[in-house]
Amino acid sequence: MAETFFTIYTGTAGRVDIGYDYTQDVANNTTSLTVKAYLVKTNGAYTSWNNFHNTFTLTVNGTATSLAYDFDFRNMTTGVRYLITTAVRSITHKSDGSIGNIPVSVYYVSSTSGLGTVSGSGSVPIATIPRATTPSISPTSQVPGGVIGITLNRASTSFTHKIKVDFFAGVWTEVASSATTSFNWTIPTDYASRIPSTTSGSGRIL
Repeated sequence: MAETFFTIYTGTAGRVDIGYDYTQDVANNTTSLTVKAYLVKTNGAYTSWNNFHNTFTLTVNGTATSLAYDFDFRNMTTGVRYLITTAVRSITHKSDGSIGNIPVSVYYVSSTSGLGTVSGSGSVPIATIPRATTPSISPTSQVPGGVIGITLNRASTSFTHKIKVDFFAGVWTEVASSATTSFNWTIPTDYASRIPSTTSGSGRIL
């Protein structure tokens, strides 16, 4: 994804922006999140500067990245983002693929009136990783000895599937143990004997 920005702190003559982007590993149910903090000069009349090596801290999902940081508004162009620091986090999603918003915060004592004490928080929204395969069957009605095609629209190429069926038995019978994208199941001819008093019946596929 392209880097997305939001402002996390605004001072008299400058602000701190957060930029973020991420990639997702569907097979492992994880997100690699990159968060960057930027300083932006917003008022050209200010000439604030800091060379005291004060600590700038960027915290992402509870883990801090810190560095000694100096800046000089005299050498900065108004409206341009200047990178302060970068944090990369590997985030494991919940079993259903969700994770929600990842908290982000910054803290820095600039020792200048133009920027002040930088303190702000926000969050980064992370998309849910699809975990379930959405199957479909065709045809939806078939005779004993006929074939039912099962299409498996899986979320990851690493996913394999067990397929089970039940037709008037009350128990599941496994017909495939490692199906990938599709499976053709031939209905056993002896299934007809399970419904001796009628010409049709409904089965289940799991």
